[in-house]
Amino acid sequence: MPIGNLKSSATLDDKKDLVSKREDDYLTLRSTVAGIGSGLFKIPEGFVSLGATLYDLGAGTDTAASVEKFFDDINPFDDTAEKTVAGKITETLVSLGIPSTAGWKLATNMANKAVKAKRIGRYADLKAFREADTAGKFKIAKQAKREKDLPDATTKAGRVT
Repeated sequence: MPIGNLKSSATLDDKKDLVSKREDDYLTLRSTVAGIGSGLFKIPEGFVSLGATLYDLGAGTDTAASVEKFFDDINPFDDTAEKTVAGKITETLVSLGIPSTAGWKLATNMANKAVKAKRIGRYADLKAFREADTAGKFKIAKQAKREKDLPDATTKAGRVT
């Protein structure tokens, strides 16, 4: 008889473990989906917090703390995402991945345009700009010297009347 009781209690524990596992799976899935939403909230929060922190640094105020509190209040997914590691990782990947992907696309596009401009000879040459600036200054100085030697309407033969 004791063997049968042990078997039935083991089955009951197995059922509890199965229910517990399903609840854990549900919580993990829910936390992961909430991590996506929370990560989307974290993108603008990062930009605004950076601006507030820089303002605090210069002005000596406490604006960044109020900005953080504001975003914590309006983000409905934050608490659910923080419950599991999967939610935290998803939140981080979304909040960092989307802006970095957009930056990567922008940088790649700019680099491709620069390579194409270099191939057709329309790439900006900074050395040429410096030479043109020096030549322009020389030309202006030469022209000013010529104008100084010429009499203008207020003088007669170079003398002030």
